[in-house]
Amino acid sequence: MSCTENNYITSKVVYCYRSNYFTVKFATMNKLMAVWLLLLLPFTTTAQQTASDLITAAIKFHDPHNNWPKTKLNFYFSDTRPGKEPRASIMYLDNSRGTVCITREQDGRAITRHVVGEACNYDIDGNFSPSAEDAEKFALNDKRSLMLRNYYLYLWGLPMKLSDPGTIIDPKVYKKEFNGQETLATRVTYEQEIGKDTWYFYFDPTTSEMVGYRFYHDENKGDGEYIVLKGLENVNGMKIPKQRTWYTNPDSTLLGTDNLISTLPFDHKH
Repeated sequence: MSCTENNYITSKVVYCYRSNYFTVKFATMNKLMAVWLLLLLPFTTTAQQTASDLITAAIKFHDPHNNWPKTKLNFYFSDTRPGKEPRASIMYLDNSRGTVCITREQDGRAITRHVVGEACNYDIDGNFSPSAEDAEKFALNDKRSLMLRNYYLYLWGLPMKLSDPGTIIDPKVYKKEFNGQETLATRVTYEQEIGKDTWYFYFDPTTSEMVGYRFYHDENKGDGEYIVLKGLENVNGMKIPKQRTWYTNPDSTLLGTDNLISTLPFDHKH
């Protein structure tokens, strides 16, 4: 064999070796990429979380033992409005029996609305036969009382109340800033006979804690209000927001603040 032929064969062997080397290397890289894709798959699935998933996680955070449906407690709270003195209120709640009774101070008198199921009765300072004049003055009628029952149950029962029948949850999860905080948000509407407002609920992306919400009467007009939550109170194994502060949507005008003072075991007579 000549020197030229020997060089040719040597270079051909080297070429084949390099070719095989790159083939093996490509095959190895493909396998590694496949492994990485499998490892990343769970994160891709998490990123596709639905609004129902987010609400379920929030309920698990706030009521991990599903205690809300059987809650029997007295809620003591106060509300303040700009330029007005704080007003003390008590909600006597027995969810197992559909009992929601509300006592509020009005004109120096204790006005109590007793609601059991859909039945309502009233007392003023312990007098269960208020005059027609007082009944009119304090709006002691079933329509007003049932509205307040629904209002307080909804606010104190969030986010658990988002699992109620008639709740329409937009499946999309929105990334939105709320009160200077990055949040995951859900859009919620209701069947016509339940409510006409459009609601957004905002949750901490890490813990799923509900940090606030807002509602619109007409979303296109940007009306309505938003509510900032602050603090958590451990109540019967649940994490109940301690403070709610209300603002207008258009210009963030302060409307008022509700503060949970304490809770006690249910103790109330009709």
